[in-house]
Amino acid sequence: MKMKKIYYISPNSGAIGYWRCTLPAYYLNRTGLAETAIDFARFQKEFVDWADVVVIQRILGKSIKHLIHYCHMKGKKVVFELDDNVWCFPDSPEYQNKQAKEVPDQTTDILKRCDAVTVSTDTIAKSAKENVNTPVFVLPNSMDFSQWKRMDLRHEHFLIGWMGGHYHVQDLEMIVQPLKQVLKKNDKLTLVFLGCCPMQLLLDHPDRVFLQEFVNIEVLPKTMAVMRFNIGLAPLHETEFSKSRSNIRLLQYSALEIPSVVSYWGEYAWMVDNGFPCVCAKNGNWAETIQEMVDDEEKRLDIGRRAYQYVIEKFDIKDNISRWMEVYESL
Repeated sequence: MKMKKIYYISPNSGAIGYWRCTLPAYYLNRTGLAETAIDFARFQKEFVDWADVVVIQRILGKSIKHLIHYCHMKGKKVVFELDDNVWCFPDSPEYQNKQAKEVPDQTTDILKRCDAVTVSTDTIAKSAKENVNTPVFVLPNSMDFSQWKRMDLRHEHFLIGWMGGHYHVQDLEMIVQPLKQVLKKNDKLTLVFLGCCPMQLLLDHPDRVFLQEFVNIEVLPKTMAVMRFNIGLAPLHETEFSKSRSNIRLLQYSALEIPSVVSYWGEYAWMVDNGFPCVCAKNGNWAETIQEMVDDEEKRLDIGRRAYQYVIEKFDIKDNISRWMEVYESL
């Protein structure tokens, strides 16, 4: 069978593009399933002419409409890669702007012009199917676990951490007061945030909270390995939007044997129901749940080890990459 040529167009080279474009492209090429190319923030006619399938991630606007039209003129198939439920933006300040309000209609218009849509979760798929007739395929996030190596480092303080981007205002607000309670009860405990941090925690506890700003996605595994939290936090504010968020945070923690305290919501709840080893902070009892983990080292270590085994058995990109090619071959 002739290998398909896949051209991925992503808005940037950071985490947005890495999990859904760069990593799959690398493994499709590495395993001989496809010839792939990656182009960030723009597209080149030469690659479009070369490809059999053009995958567009997140980019909207007139230029993309022209690109889709050109692809169809040339007999190319177009896939739109979508990793957020844009039809259910939450009532949270980071999403309350004119640009965000225009995204649902713009996305719907673009998806109707494409040959397929790929998404990271079932909930996004459900919303997409409610808005367009374009075929929708779920391709859950996977990881290259060979890039995530645990370092046996010993920190003076007990570390409780969170990592992620700025679009988590409501999620982080859930844990501010519980974390203050935990800090008050434990003298040798430090909160570590990678990416962003609630300002209230930084201002009120400047000596107990450490913020590491964003790092390049290529050095993220090593950065997290050096920090290696004793406990990783995964809060989700219960909105329809957060129900669609992927489980990538849990995969990253577990890759380093970091035990997770999670919200029982969305993909996290799905993971719990399907045997993922972690602890749930149900009914908002974050402070009590975190403290129980702080006090029980044996439990933490056991959860971390079992979570690692769970994710490498189910979410390794080398085992799952054929699912991506199956979608492209079906077009």
